[in-house]
Amino acid sequence: MLLQSPWPSRVNDSSTKATHVFITDFLKEKGVSTLDVLVNNAAIGSECFKETFDVNVVGTVAVTWANVNRVLR
Repeated sequence: MLLQSPWPSRVNDSSTKATHVFITDFLKEKGVSTLDVLVNNAAIGSECFKETFDVNVVGTVAVTWANVNRVLR
């Protein structure tokens, strides 16, 4: 079982074959056949990931919303 541990799963991301096998096994275990979202966050802990996500995603959305009228002109 890939997700029985609370820790992230590890895969050799320099190997295309190893990555393909890992994702195939993961999707099969979850009973799905497609991959809709992929987040690459190697070596980033949960607090750092949240901070990074807030800056890169939430911050970008906030700036977009604040300037949407300028963009639409």
